[in-house]
Amino acid sequence: MVGGRRVIAGVSGSLRSLGALRAGEAEARSRGAALLAVLAWAPAGGEVAYMRAPCPLLLRLWEQAARERLQESFDAVFGGIPPDVTVRTMVVRARPGPLLLPRAGRAAARANHRGAALASSLAAGGLHCPPRRLARLIAC
Repeated sequence: MVGGRRVIAGVSGSLRSLGALRAGEAEARSRGAALLAVLAWAPAGGEVAYMRAPCPLLLRLWEQAARERLQESFDAVFGGIPPDVTVRTMVVRARPGPLLLPRAGRAAARANHRGAALASSLAAGGLHCPPRRLARLIAC
C-alpha cells in the first residue's frame, strides 16, 4: 500500500458484488493501494425483529455465515486471497451504505440504477460497492 491509499469493495456474495470485488482488486493493483473488502450484514428479519426477540446464539451464527460468505467470495473470484495485493477484510453488523461511504473518504463513485459501482482513483481511495441503496446516496 502506497501512502495509506486504499480501495474499498463492498461484498455481499451476489454476482454483482463479485464483479465489484474483481474491479476493486484491479483498481488496488493498478494504484499500488490496499484492498479493503467489507461485508455488511444484519440479523435475519432486520434489526427491529432481532430487538423484539434477541438470541445471542443466532447472532453468532449469522456473523459466522457472513465471514464465510466473504471468504467464499474471494474463493469464487480469485481462488482465495490474492497474494500480490494487500488485502484487509471487515465483517460488520451494519447497513452497507452508511457503513461504506464514510470509509471511502473522499472517493467518488459512479453507480448505475442497479447499484454496480466503479470508483474513480482519488488520492484518498476508491469505492466499489454493489448495493442499490448506495447509488441513491451518491451524488452522480
